[in-house]
Amino acid sequence: MKMGHKESLGVEVGQTDWKELIGKIRFTTEVAMFKCTSGQAVIVIDSQKHIFRANINFMLKEFTLFQVLEVSDDFCVTYCQFPMKVSNEIYARISSNIYMITDQSVPDIYTEESLVVADSLFGSICHLCQNENHAYHKEMLIHLLLAYTYELYEQTRSFAEKRHASSSITNTDSNILNRFYGLIRKYHTIHRDVKFYASTLNISERYLYKIVKGNIKITPKQMVDDYVIALIKKTLLTTSLSFQQIADRFNFYDQSVMGQFFKRNAGMTLSDFRNKHA
Repeated sequence: MKMGHKESLGVEVGQTDWKELIGKIRFTTEVAMFKCTSGQAVIVIDSQKHIFRANINFMLKEFTLFQVLEVSDDFCVTYCQFPMKVSNEIYARISSNIYMITDQSVPDIYTEESLVVADSLFGSICHLCQNENHAYHKEMLIHLLLAYTYELYEQTRSFAEKRHASSSITNTDSNILNRFYGLIRKYHTIHRDVKFYASTLNISERYLYKIVKGNIKITPKQMVDDYVIALIKKTLLTTSLSFQQIADRFNFYDQSVMGQFFKRNAGMTLSDFRNKHA
């Protein structure tokens, strides 16, 4: 069960017991911050198992495979979830290094003591989201989210290099999804053809489609394209690289081909996106 409040920026704050998520695999499309207020849960983030316990919070980035394995009877989590339009404003203000480090955020690398500042900021964010009539609501929210991101970076950077992706050898839906996502992360600048991924996984394209569509409600091609689009957006916002340099980085034939790909998937041109968030 879930109760929440959604305000004009599309930010949602609420509480949930995650019971309805148990066993389901999700491919996240928005950034979310979580604080466990009671009990504990066993979760999987990009094939890695973690314990989420009371008084710990962490950030879950977009385009992540997420699964809840089990929760205690008294488990409760407070969440703050914000859409890409808010994320883009944050990405435009931070370096790519900070983003990549906070991408490693998982609950069991933190202690209550290390999260004192982050927890205070999280509480302020939740309170502000429920006061949309504040004269500087948007400005304060963006700055608080930035401050939370910086603090989480500080608490995560010493652990980031210790993180290693695990591989799987069985053919369950969950393991195939995790392996598929791991391949996307590794080969997205070289291969955007689903045939390559199915072949590498030693399964048919049809079977891969069935697993991805059946579990996370999008096609394998959408999953690949969404991941590439997200990284192009971050590159546009966090670097001063030219469009041709970005096209070279992502192995597009030229910037016009990348531009067509971006407009088809993001609904706007590269220039419009960068100018909008400059």
